[in-house]
Amino acid sequence: MREFVVSREARSTVLQSRGIARLAGVLAICGLSAGCFKPAEDLTKLDFTEMPFANTFVESDTAVMRAFDMDDLVCPDGEAARIYAVYDPEATGPVPGVLLLHSGAFDYVIEQDPTDILGGVHYRAESRLERPWALSKVWETVGMNPTLVDPSEDNLGALPSALVNKGAVVIIPANCWGDLWHGEVGDPALEGFERNGLTLAKLAYGALRDGAVAGAIGLDIPLEIDSASHHLVGLGSGGRGVAELANDPANETATLASVVIDSSPDLLSAYESDPTAWEDELMGFGVIYGEDAVADIDQHSVAAAVVEGLVPATTAVIWSSQDVNVPPDSVRFTASQMADPGFSLNTGELGSVFTNTDFELASDVVDWMVDGTVPGE
Repeated sequence: MREFVVSREARSTVLQSRGIARLAGVLAICGLSAGCFKPAEDLTKLDFTEMPFANTFVESDTAVMRAFDMDDLVCPDGEAARIYAVYDPEATGPVPGVLLLHSGAFDYVIEQDPTDILGGVHYRAESRLERPWALSKVWETVGMNPTLVDPSEDNLGALPSALVNKGAVVIIPANCWGDLWHGEVGDPALEGFERNGLTLAKLAYGALRDGAVAGAIGLDIPLEIDSASHHLVGLGSGGRGVAELANDPANETATLASVVIDSSPDLLSAYESDPTAWEDELMGFGVIYGEDAVADIDQHSVAAAVVEGLVPATTAVIWSSQDVNVPPDSVRFTASQMADPGFSLNTGELGSVFTNTDFELASDVVDWMVDGTVPGE
């Protein structure tokens, strides 16, 4: 097993300075205007389908972020789902293609309002079953949201920036269903709406692999994606979507160049070790996976995909034994299964989604994804 432990002290000063530099850099790039910090939903109202991709980590001044609405796939609030593509149109190809699944896609209604299917008491303080939340989450993931959606994650856009700097096309679907990327239909009779996070992930993954699929759903990207350089990345709960895709043999994930999950709860059975502390999460699993599914829920995991040979040897797990967002045992076993040329990295830090916070780490991981250079060597 390849495992590296990186101390919190080694990065803390750098991260503080980068946080200040990020704000100053983005303000400078945007010319102190509101253009780069336009709330995500306002982009739709103003009909902006393409915006500059600009934060303190992006090296190119021609990189863009394009929005593609999926009119045939609607969020629980009735609005069209959306897929984003981030890339530099001046990159020379063929270029790497990356499906990046964002964190935080977990919510359900604990006490429903009979007059409003999305009303009542939610697992989250703010509903994550609506399009505006999903769009804001993507903008946070790329480091361009004016406020943090999940402060405990401290998303700074480090990973998509490092990928674009490497010339990659990054496709980011916006999950407005709060279904841990598991849903394809859901149970409208139970909740009053469908959950389609996995459907959206499959559409985006299909567009990454096949130009005809991309054209059919209107995801027009003026770059040739290298068929030998497809990558799957999951941040936080986005790792659940990676596991779903990996465990579906129809997706031919064995042809992937790499798989990366960062701070992802992989073995959900670990939540049952303390049902009091994780009561709300376990209740949500019952809603999303079904009440009888929790007993064998670990079949939906990257660990299971490793055992079945459904992911490439170039699979990596970034995690922390100090991550308070997930039980450490939900990741520990999966991390122990990583072997050369894959690797695991235990940061030992409080926090989450480390590759999207630490640009140096993000760049090292991207170099490994594209070039095979293992971090720490």
